[in-house]
Amino acid sequence: MKKTGCAVAIVMVLITGVVFCRPPLLMAATNGTAQAGFLATLQKPDSSYEQKAAACRELARIGDRGAVPVLAGLLGDEKLSHMARYGLEQIPDPSVDAAFRAGLGKLKGRLLVGLINSIGVRRDKDAIGLLGGLLKDSDPQVARAAAAALGRIGTVESGKVLESAIAAAKGDEFKFLCEECLACADVMFSEGKEARALGFYERLAKDDVPVLVRSAATRGVILSSGNVKLLIEQLNSSDPVVFAMGLRVAQELKGKKATSAIIFQIGRLPAEKVVLLVNILGKRGDKTAVPELKQLATKGDKAVRLAAIGAIAETGDSTASPALMELMSDKDAEIAKAASASLAVLPDPTINDDIVKMLDCPESSVRVRMFDLAGQRRIKKAIPVLAKAMEDKEEAVRFAAIRNFGAMAGPAELPPLLERIVKSTNAGEIGALEKAITSICLNGKDQEASVKRLVDGLSRATVESKQALLRVLRAAGGAEALKAVRGAVADSNQDVHMAAIRVLSEWKTVDAVPVLLDLAKNSKEQADKILSLRGYIGMTAKREVLPKAKLEICREAFLLIQRDEEKKLLLGALGSMGNAESLEMITSYLDQPGVKSDAVSAVLGIANRRTKKQATAATKTALEKVVKVAGNPAEVKRAEELLKQIEKEK
Repeated sequence: MKKTGCAVAIVMVLITGVVFCRPPLLMAATNGTAQAGFLATLQKPDSSYEQKAAACRELARIGDRGAVPVLAGLLGDEKLSHMARYGLEQIPDPSVDAAFRAGLGKLKGRLLVGLINSIGVRRDKDAIGLLGGLLKDSDPQVARAAAAALGRIGTVESGKVLESAIAAAKGDEFKFLCEECLACADVMFSEGKEARALGFYERLAKDDVPVLVRSAATRGVILSSGNVKLLIEQLNSSDPVVFAMGLRVAQELKGKKATSAIIFQIGRLPAEKVVLLVNILGKRGDKTAVPELKQLATKGDKAVRLAAIGAIAETGDSTASPALMELMSDKDAEIAKAASASLAVLPDPTINDDIVKMLDCPESSVRVRMFDLAGQRRIKKAIPVLAKAMEDKEEAVRFAAIRNFGAMAGPAELPPLLERIVKSTNAGEIGALEKAITSICLNGKDQEASVKRLVDGLSRATVESKQALLRVLRAAGGAEALKAVRGAVADSNQDVHMAAIRVLSEWKTVDAVPVLLDLAKNSKEQADKILSLRGYIGMTAKREVLPKAKLEICREAFLLIQRDEEKKLLLGALGSMGNAESLEMITSYLDQPGVKSDAVSAVLGIANRRTKKQATAATKTALEKVVKVAGNPAEVKRAEELLKQIEKEK
């Protein structure tokens, strides 16, 4: 069955080019054929550099032992050495390492440095002795590359070679050898060989070693051995480099002992350092630190308190929620806000019940924060309490209740909000209700039912709330919403009338196009015509408006426009099209001083984007006129250049 399946797959490959199954033998045959072709390319004297470089790249992908001699033969080629090494580095065969080692005694300078780098990439342990000999090379670049390769190999043997060289080194040589010995230890540590790495770290953590290497080596000692005492020394250091490394290790070192050591230091350091340590406690996520964090959050330096509150949230320990709730009553608003933010992210859902109990807190400022917290955590049990609080005599409480009720409620809870808004004359309350109602309408599933309720409310609303409901209808959208807003244009109150016109001019969907055109043509008031015309032209920017419909909108607007402001809007719409008719309309504006500059820009924009087949005659006519009327020499020059291009295309 397997043979049959693969046979069928091979046939499918031949017919469709799609690989469904490629047996190992077929892959080997295919790769072998391709490899032979790439090797031939490399050996042909007339092959270009690009062809040979491409062959090296492909051999990196499919090459095997058979490709090694040819690629190795290019290691001394000034142009192709890099690409040959790239090809060889990817071939999983020991003959590659042998070829690289052989090249160490033949190459010089830049080519030798590259070869050493490749040995480091492949981490060839058999090259350690040869690389050690190159550490004293007269070319400092070669010596440094050899040290880096020994560091990348990352074995005890390569580390010892580096250590021996360090003993006799001075100056820059001493510095880079220390750095590469550190890199070697880091490789061992990353591979889980902490005990082997520890010895190298300890020898590099000495006073005569460059401070950055010494600090990093001390980190290695602590992480390899779990030496908490040494961590404390780092955190007590007055050297900023050493202290910074101590902070890093404090975050990395696992275990309760490390947490205890960090807590021990907190009472012995200045506030600015304590803040940093408290942040580390949060990042460690060790819940054993929470009792200390709770104490730090309650009193003392404000920066430390804020850091402790944030750290509690990072630990995710919900047992701290009562303490955080108490802090929400703190006299310092920033502390109270931080406590609320931490409570908002604690994952334990049982906290929600405690929050609901606190919603009836007599202190207004705390109630507001609790309402916001309930909204952030989306506590559905809080909805009845929030509904009741919308009647509270305290304005801040009412607004917070409305805000968070809207964030959680669904269409079924829309009626109480509508009943409040239709009666309200308070601008702040109406604004909060508008946002809440909009949120419910946009997030609810039954848009049609919500719109019906909005339309019903509109008929009963105060003048102030009608304007808000019109904006909500725009957000909800749909035929019924559009009809209701169009009807509100006839409202006897001028504020409501203008609000309806503005809402229509900003309608989100193209179903408002005929309504806006009608108002632009037939409104009695000039302000109504202008707003409607602007909204009508703005519809050309909608993605769903097809080019033909866009042109029709521009054609109608062209006949209605009187002011330069609207002409500029139209020119923007026409400039995005570029057909003959749009160019003719643009050209007609080149004689009008108030919009000439915009018209010139539109013509040049269209001409720059033009293809050979696109409105050549109309473009030429428009450009010729630009040459005559444009006041900017640069625009005239560009128009002349574009005209020359058109002439060449004939």
